[in-house]
Amino acid sequence: MSENESLREVVARRIAGDIVLCPNPGLAMRKWRALFRISQVQVASEMECSSSVISDYETGRRHAPGSTFVKRFVEALI
Repeated sequence: MSENESLREVVARRIAGDIVLCPNPGLAMRKWRALFRISQVQVASEMECSSSVISDYETGRRHAPGSTFVKRFVEALI
């Protein structure tokens, strides 16, 4: 971590990288959400989307999320 980089930024980058680089991004999303002990409903509320969208990604019904969605997801977690 550099002087100009906050812990929040480091954690956000780590989560986003894990989701993007994981062969199953939905499982990575579920893992991080569980680590932060946040429900799908809570994340969806923060992201202003439906909890079914979060569920669809986590169960693989939707393909890998785009970068904007991942950024919003990470921001909702932290």
